[in-house]
Amino acid sequence: GFQLRILGDDFQPDYFDQTYDLKRLDKFLLYSNTGSPVNAARAGYKASLGFSFFDSRLTFLTTLEGPFAKAENPPETAPYEYPSLNAVFVLAPETIPILDFMFWYNKSGIDSFNSLFSAENAYMGGRINFNIKGVVVSFLVDVDYEPQRSDKWEVTTSLMAGVQF
Repeated sequence: GFQLRILGDDFQPDYFDQTYDLKRLDKFLLYSNTGSPVNAARAGYKASLGFSFFDSRLTFLTTLEGPFAKAENPPETAPYEYPSLNAVFVLAPETIPILDFMFWYNKSGIDSFNSLFSAENAYMGGRINFNIKGVVVSFLVDVDYEPQRSDKWEVTTSLMAGVQF
């Protein structure tokens, strides 16, 4: 798929994405700016490529989006001026009787091919669900790298349980 995007001042598409909890302050500051635009009006693109196998039970989707204009600031201070990549790999429920999962990788501020694989501005994680007779136990892992912090790697894990009726 391909989209041509015409974006207004201070607008950031996909506001509520997988990085929302980690980047909500940055996104809020982008929207609440009262001076000159932090993120000027621009034209951009969003391209997507995905594969689905076994009647959509195993899915991989990746999207690349960014502006057409050349960035004016370094990616450390203005990652939204650069392309970003989001990849998702999903095993749908009921493919394996008690197991399904979703893993994701999100990378912003891509200024070169090599930066695509660097840890800066990268966020990755996964969710594994175990479903046994209507009881769902989920294990979640989020990994975030921020070079400004003293502990550069932040790994967050959680366990959730629920009942399906």
